[in-house]
Amino acid sequence: MYRIVLLFIVLMLVCEGTVTAQDPQFSQFYAAPLYLNPAMAGSTGQARAGINYRNQWPAIDANFTTTSVYFDYYIADKRSGVGFVLTQDREGLAGLRSLSVGLQYSYELRLTEQIGFTPGFQVAFYNRDVNFNRLTFGDQFDPSTGDFINPTSAEQFNTNFSKSFIDLSVGGLLFTESAWLGVTANHLNQPNQSIIDEEA
Repeated sequence: MYRIVLLFIVLMLVCEGTVTAQDPQFSQFYAAPLYLNPAMAGSTGQARAGINYRNQWPAIDANFTTTSVYFDYYIADKRSGVGFVLTQDREGLAGLRSLSVGLQYSYELRLTEQIGFTPGFQVAFYNRDVNFNRLTFGDQFDPSTGDFINPTSAEQFNTNFSKSFIDLSVGGLLFTESAWLGVTANHLNQPNQSIIDEEA
């Protein structure tokens, strides 16, 4: 069993792929354990709850605001952990919003008396939308002074851009009493997250 786990870790480290998007990030990632890895659900052996908040570039309008709330619990007689994580991310002037609700499950395996391995799984529901009403256009400004004079633009947009989808993630956690090593694979089903182009 130990060799299988070691082979799994080596394969995850040497496999490469193309990255085409970026998830929200927390500066103190270790303070957002369930967001980091679904195998962390129940990893403390007791109940745990937390809130994470990040406001990047707050002095400008095109800032990024991310909030995450999580709760997990260890079920001792089942050697299992269950978790819940709710994350909201707002980006830029148009207020691109991503809201996700994830449910997690992990199971603790003892490889030796000193080493344990916990695989974890997450199913998350995502909703993404954008508010184009927050944008401004040239016909809303006085061309000679640059002052904002017209709250209504002649530009017309479909303001109901929204997309919902299911997302799957797995993770693993190899641990001892003094150290741990984890790996996570997110977006396994590669959901289409585009709110405009269905082919993207």
